[in-house]
Amino acid sequence: MCERTGRMVLKTLADAGGVDELASTHEAVSAHHGDNYAPLMERYYRSHRPVLFELLDAIELEATSTDHRVLDAVEF
Repeated sequence: MCERTGRMVLKTLADAGGVDELASTHEAVSAHHGDNYAPLMERYYRSHRPVLFELLDAIELEATSTDHRVLDAVEF
């Protein structure tokens, strides 16, 4: 049973991209624990980045609360 479990774990790891991919994903998730979501979003939004910046130039964002952190980040 231990051999079978080991083979299944190794197959799952290999199917997911191997140890390097696991380490990269772990690094991104670890960064999230410090409220840094950017590493988790990058792979999904990298190709859309230029369009998102054009959108930010085309519209006017307005805070709906006293929390202006998003506006500050966009301005930066």
